[in-house]
Amino acid sequence: MVMMMMMMMMMMMMMMMMMMMMMMMRMMMMMMTTTMVMMMMMMMMMMMMMMMMMMMMMMMMMMMMMMMMMVMMMMMMMMMMMMMMMMMMMMMMMMMMIKIQFKR
Repeated sequence: MVMMMMMMMMMMMMMMMMMMMMMMMRMMMMMMTTTMVMMMMMMMMMMMMMMMMMMMMMMMMMMMMMMMMMVMMMMMMMMMMMMMMMMMMMMMMMMMMIKIQFKR
């Protein structure tokens, strides 16, 4: 039962993510100005991160129910680290882009 619920939640999250991506892409196509695109990208990343966090929380809850505390914690840590890294990378890229723009 719990597993089923978890799966459903995951599916929903994925769907939402896809929708967001599609919307953003369309927006990007419409607004060709670089700044706008940057903004969109940033927003998209944030959305993705949020979704990931949500998923993680869900997983955590389920795992707790199943009493697999240690493994779950490890997984969580790993995921968090990965996300942080991703965020950092994105920020760096954004900065670079902005700098280039300003130079122009």
